[in-house]
Parts: sequence; structure tokens; C-alpha cells
Amino acid sequence: MNEYSSVKPKADVLLSGGDDVSFNDTDVNYALRQESYFQYLFGVKEPGCYGVLKVHTGLSTLFVPRLPEEYATWMGKLYTCDEFKKMYEVDEVRYVDELNTFFERAQPSVILTLSGPNTDSGLVSKPARFEGIEKFIVDCELLHPVIAECRVIKSPEEIEVLRYVAKVSSDAHIRVMQFMRPGRSEYEGEAVFLHHAYAVGGCRHASYTCICGSGVNSSVLH
Repeated sequence: MNEYSSVKPKADVLLSGGDDVSFNDTDVNYALRQESYFQYLFGVKEPGCYGVLKVHTGLSTLFVPRLPEEYATWMGKLYTCDEFKKMYEVDEVRYVDELNTFFERAQPSVILTLSGPNTDSGLVSKPARFEGIEKFIVDCELLHPVIAECRVIKSPEEIEVLRYVAKVSSDAHIRVMQFMRPGRSEYEGEAVFLHHAYAVGGCRHASYTCICGSGVNSSVLH
């Protein structure tokens, strides 16, 4: 018997994606790195999104921000719901401001939100919320151990991606070793590594900050 066998029919999973975060008090944002569980289930690149999965049917609904048309001046083309549906292969796409109406019509037996600790950092994921969620039965404890265990088991496609980025990282280390000479600085080694990851590997992010220390800056991680 698994954890979901005791969940009543019409249970819904609700996850929220990452938001744009301003760089201190400026009008510049950090580069978005999607919330990991939301990335795992929906693969969405845009900020401010929500996702719903119906536990017993597997039907998926993506909720995207409703942006004013004038945003296209700065952001370029604004995608329609149908275009998002095709892009992310979900069953339905709605706007974030429709979350309350969506759940009022669906009347789920329970909304399963995500709250649990990262065992490395100790930080706790924040459960998704929307205006009106207090009207529904919400469980923020059941989902985390189940979805965390699901992520341990990799699909063939995930394994292929992991092998690819491991190869990119390995090759980037080789480029750094080929480049470094006495007198060259740590930041130059970091630049070589990131350039290869971005320009050759096509990776938008590095998984962690570069560790390019040498001499007195060396540590056990090297």
C-alpha cells in the first residue's frame, strides 16, 4: 500500500514555480532558476506559474501570469494559453488569477501542497498559496516525502540529460586545465569554465558557484 492509497478521489496536487527576485533595491532581477519540484513536474521556464495535477487521473493544468499587452514592448512576443499548452504538453493552460475559480468548480477532496526540508541546507519549501485557498481542505505534509522519493528514480530521458551535463562539466574542467599557466588568475579559470558550459554546452545555469581556488585559497573540495 502506498501513501496515496488513502487519499480520497478528486485529490489535487498544487505546486508553485519560482518568481523573479530583484537584486537588492535595483530594477534588475537575478536570472531565474526554476523551483526544483516545479521544474521536475512541469519543466516550465517562465516565472510566477502554478501547476495542478489530479492525483487519480494524472490530468495536468498549468497556470501562467496574465500579462498586460504592453509588456510585449520589453519582453517580446507574449504566448497565448494554447501556445503554452503546446510548448509544455499539459492538458490545459489557464491564468493564475483563475486559480480560485478553478478549484471552486473542481471541488477537490483535498489540495496537496509541498512543504518539507532540504536535508542538505535545512531550508523548507514554501507551500503554494492563492487567494481563497483557506476555503478548501489543504494537506502540506503528505506530498513532500512522496515526490522527493519519486525524484530519486530517474527515467531514461533524465539519465540522458544527466550524462550530457556531466560530459559538459568534465570537458569544461579539461579546458580550464589546458588554459591555466603560472600568473593566470582564478577568475580567468572560472571564466573559461563558464564560457564552455554556456557557449559550447548550451547550459543556462551552473549547478553551483565555481570553486577555482588555488594556493592559499585551496580547500578539500579541490
